[in-house]
Parts: sequence; C-alpha cells; structure tokens
Amino acid sequence: MKALVYTAKGKVELQDRPKPTLQFPSDAIVKLVKSTICGTDLHIRKGEVATCTPGRVLGHGGVGVIESVGTSVPSLRPGHRVVISCISSCATCFKYEQTEGAYQIFGQAAQHSALKVNS
Repeated sequence: MKALVYTAKGKVELQDRPKPTLQFPSDAIVKLVKSTICGTDLHIRKGEVATCTPGRVLGHGGVGVIESVGTSVPSLRPGHRVVISCISSCATCFKYEQTEGAYQIFGQAAQHSALKVNS
C-alpha cells in the first residue's frame, strides 16, 4: 500500500508499505477513502516533534470502509463506513502515555490503517 512517511527533517515521501493485518481481537482494518494532514503533521515534517522519528506514517484522521474486524468487535462489519477521529487512542498503553496518541499503531495518511476499536 502507499503511505505518506516522515523520512527526515523537512522531508516526507510517498512509500510502499505492507498492508496492516489484525494484530489483536479489538482491531479493525480500514481502507482509507480520505485522510487529513493537520498542524501536528506539519510540526513533525519540520522536525519539531522529538518523539517522532523517521519512518513514521503521517496522518491521524480520516474516513474509510471497514475491511476486516477482530473477534471482539461486535459493532462493526466489513463494508461499514467509519470516521477515524484525529484524537483516537486507547488512552491506556505506554505509547499513549508518551503522548503519541492516535499515531500509536499506524498513521492514517495511508491506503489502509489498523485501528483499535473502543467498545
């Protein structure tokens, strides 16, 4: 899949990346229809976010269509259209506590994204 990737201070590239797969029962794979770039992404591109290292897929908001869901996601099915909040996160894991928030698994400036579904 194609993804917008931060590669160095002042640089981003459209790169080929592996399509995400379900990792946990609470995951969903979403085929992105539209994604956004916001001020946070611009700060990352400028090298102003110390916790963001080269290789990070940018973007953290968008809309898409569910392709697959884990076994503990009863509320969604393939084909459902969804909105991905720009501030979505589990609010409990180490990466969230380190302020990575919605960037914790995959950025959304990509053709597909893996998301944790809060039930």
